[in-house]
Amino acid sequence: MDQIMRHLLIGFILLPVLAAAQELHVFRNGESADAEKVNENFSALEQQLDSLKGDQVLVPWADHARFMVDCSADPLALQKTLESEAAMRLNSVHAAVQSGSCRFPDHVFGAGRTVWISAPEEGASMIFSEEVFCSLGVKNGHVTLTRFALTDLSAICLYANASLQLESVSFVSTQDPLPAEGPIVIVRNDSLLRFAGFADKAASSVRPSIYATNSDIDLAVGAAAYLGDIDLALGSRMWCRECGLDALALRLDTNSSFCGYTPGQGGADLGITSLNVRAGSVFLHENAPESTASSYEALVSSDSTAIWEKDGTGDRCGLR
Repeated sequence: MDQIMRHLLIGFILLPVLAAAQELHVFRNGESADAEKVNENFSALEQQLDSLKGDQVLVPWADHARFMVDCSADPLALQKTLESEAAMRLNSVHAAVQSGSCRFPDHVFGAGRTVWISAPEEGASMIFSEEVFCSLGVKNGHVTLTRFALTDLSAICLYANASLQLESVSFVSTQDPLPAEGPIVIVRNDSLLRFAGFADKAASSVRPSIYATNSDIDLAVGAAAYLGDIDLALGSRMWCRECGLDALALRLDTNSSFCGYTPGQGGADLGITSLNVRAGSVFLHENAPESTASSYEALVSSDSTAIWEKDGTGDRCGLR
């Protein structure tokens, strides 16, 4: 009985798909259902479900679909999938890359869409166009990248309420020798950049530098961040809770703020080489090893605040 109900439920959901593929027997009120015809309907349902395995399933009233992508023979397979008619009419898309090195789409993601692109294991190569400066662009939309090595990326551009989440990613370059500076990350107009499980120096060969205005930067618990310069301006905020920050200069300008918590008994250094706090900005390092900066140069203007708090618990630096 449970199996019959399951088939009936799935058949109801996929009825428009089945109707387009094969004519089904229709029963009317008061009419006896012929067992042979009922079985034929179930057989048609099973055949249609088998044909959908491995492909996307588009439920008529849903607004999300998962697409399987194979870039082993065609690096543009990811772009073609995301620009397909089936994907473009959805607000939420999951592109699951199965194999190969995919080229990231050249267009800017936007219009309120949510796109999640994942790889089956860490270190899968994602390549980018050399002809576009903002080779990873998001405007008024959300993109998540999971388990990729971002290869030869020139710049990330987030603006107009955009968000980008990087989960277990690394930044690598195939240039020899390696470039002196890594990719530029521009975050503007109330956008959000979030690192979750960000790869450390062992996996990344270049340091991306972050330049944010009126936006937020989140480093999730346990994320290791191998970064270049971090420049926060015009009310930007950055949280670094229990993260392994490995960065160069940290600059806070014009009412911006940074809140970092380093775990461990007795505290730990934050992992930056220099600090500049000015124009009404605030810097807080919870669980610092000393009450003042000890391992880097710190310049704090008279109208700003910098606090090195010993024995902090991290409660003040929780992510938003």
